[in-house]
Amino acid sequence: SSGINAEYGGLGSEKVHVVLEIGFYHTKVGFAGEPCPRHIIRSYNVKSDNTVVNICDPKLSYEELVDELTKFVHSIYFRYLLTNPKDRKIVLSEDYVQTVKFREALSHVLFRQFSVVGIMFTPALPLALHPLGTPTGLVLNMGYRDTSAMCIYEGMVVLSSYNSVDLGCLAHLTTIQRMISETAEVREGANTYKAADFYNEMNMDVLEDIRARTCFSGQRPPTDNNIKSGTEASHRAVDMKYPMMDGQHLIVNGKIRERSVEVLFDGDGDGNSVAT
Repeated sequence: SSGINAEYGGLGSEKVHVVLEIGFYHTKVGFAGEPCPRHIIRSYNVKSDNTVVNICDPKLSYEELVDELTKFVHSIYFRYLLTNPKDRKIVLSEDYVQTVKFREALSHVLFRQFSVVGIMFTPALPLALHPLGTPTGLVLNMGYRDTSAMCIYEGMVVLSSYNSVDLGCLAHLTTIQRMISETAEVREGANTYKAADFYNEMNMDVLEDIRARTCFSGQRPPTDNNIKSGTEASHRAVDMKYPMMDGQHLIVNGKIRERSVEVLFDGDGDGNSVAT
């Protein structure tokens, strides 16, 4: 298959590189030459007492970071990729503003603990242009906590063009939770209840699933004056049922589905947004 050919690189040739991108919430792992990551996993470890440790938590000390990264990288190689780390070089797609502590801890783990052949640290934003086959472009990267943009000219990073705003997937998920608590309903049989009575603080996994299944970005809403006067509707999406536990259904109304994403375009306190 194409996946096997990409993984082994053909008869007698060098094994292809491992590609790794560690984000604050998700980590992508796979092999070079393949069209998509082999796995997209959460960037955390689960301890024996079921506590969750985010490997990108800035509060971790260097020693704690090395310990958590060792466990995390071990699971990547021997649980997900099922390959020997000593046999392959690795391409690390990293955040442009990654901390020195994290980079040094990850290098220590890969070289000292897993004896990788070599590491290539590459900024994630320029790599996004490779599938397009063009060396020049504007790259917009929306992450869990923030969104960043940068211009790439003939494969070279234009440092002065880099900009970021603290609006990302987390802001959208938080808005969905707030709007559900304020306006959504729960139906159980013939009975209808306020969603806030049951799901005032929902699990992030559930919120992500709700966003993926029901939410989208529609046209920019009309002005508040038009909405209040009734000349235009604030949304065009219909309500959707989302199955919950014990036979309950969360009614995700059209406003949540279509307008929750507007938090990314309304801007922060300084007027910065994804659009600007």
